[in-house]
Amino acid sequence: MSKQLVKGQRIKLSDLTPQSQIRLDIALSGLKDQAQFYCLALNDRQKLLKSEYLVFSRQPSSPCQSIQVASSTPTQASINVNLSSLPGEAKEVVLAVSLGDRTGCLLENASDIQSGSLVVSAGSQEVARYQFSAHDFDGEKALVLGRLYQKDGWRLGLVSSGFRAGQTALFDHFGVPAGLVTPAVPAPPPPPPQAYGQPAATPQPALAPQPPLEDQPILLPGKLPPPKPVYMPANFPGNQSPTVPGGLTGAVGFILVECQDGQHASGTGFVINPGGFILTCYHVVSDAKRMDICLSGTNYLRPLLYVAGSAQHDLALLWISDCNGALNWMPLITPDNDIPLGENIGLLGFPLGFELGISVNYTQGIVNSLRTRNSIPVLQIDAGATHGSSGGPVFRRSDGKVIGMVQAILDQKGILINWALDIRVYWELGWHARF
Repeated sequence: MSKQLVKGQRIKLSDLTPQSQIRLDIALSGLKDQAQFYCLALNDRQKLLKSEYLVFSRQPSSPCQSIQVASSTPTQASINVNLSSLPGEAKEVVLAVSLGDRTGCLLENASDIQSGSLVVSAGSQEVARYQFSAHDFDGEKALVLGRLYQKDGWRLGLVSSGFRAGQTALFDHFGVPAGLVTPAVPAPPPPPPQAYGQPAATPQPALAPQPPLEDQPILLPGKLPPPKPVYMPANFPGNQSPTVPGGLTGAVGFILVECQDGQHASGTGFVINPGGFILTCYHVVSDAKRMDICLSGTNYLRPLLYVAGSAQHDLALLWISDCNGALNWMPLITPDNDIPLGENIGLLGFPLGFELGISVNYTQGIVNSLRTRNSIPVLQIDAGATHGSSGGPVFRRSDGKVIGMVQAILDQKGILINWALDIRVYWELGWHARF
């Protein structure tokens, strides 16, 4: 019987089939443009082994036929993979799809996929099926649907996230040599002839850049924000319930800010969707000259772009601008959710920044009170926090969903009072697409 898989799931291949020869069938529906399907064999640094191991319709077989395109159309492909015949240095096989790059379409992306499937078969028998739709994506132009990787034997991981910048960013990430694949982009039509004596028409860009959601002063030079509004998933990756708190840490990061005067500051942020959008406190980034984030569990900084902010609510929306998206995120509770007094909560953050080291810190407590500060709903909490925790998520320990965001720590006559923004305020700002 075929096993039903979900986004984010990882499974031993031996739990599906004892065979080393499998077939991967991908099908997409709802796209007007053509999709291009790729299969890449990678080394232990997640880089392409050599150019012959980029397999697609125009190069349909790798050396020794370890990877072969059995069939390919604009909306579906069948790829045979023989893991036993791959060279020893091959540690991973990635299945990717590029949307729009072949025909030059600038509008269509993964959010236009009505439905799709990735089916794993051994011999003539289907052993696993993964179904997905537009709700699993956030505007990516190139996707990594799944990966076969070595960890105590071969395993299958369902990724379904990718790159807003498209095929170029995908190839750069996996070390595909420039020019190895040249998209078949049609030339634009010539301009209509101009009557003698009339000025030539001023050429217009195909797409005007989208302005930020709010006109705030900290948009970094040389960058443009992604299109609005922001899609908000209602559930965790793969619709799975994570362990609390360990299953949440990958969505929380240390934010490093270079201020206008050259000084540095830090705070905490957390990912809210697969496109790599981040929430943090406005006061953390309001004087930013440059911003980066190091997500928990990693050891490298990723650039941040300011998208929207509200000084009144002390809330800022940022985007990880390397176009690689995020594998982990934390859903927010919706306005129809209640927050009872005594709600058991957890808090993740990076208190004191570099003084304690870049390692995520977890504390827990309860909601002491629901109040307002400057007419904004806030939560008074007793979970421990200090400077550097600002922007950290406050979540229900029952299911891990975010109910607040740490904003301020007040010392009143030796009594520490921690304030968190009531996250239900977020839905009133108009930054989201749906929930």
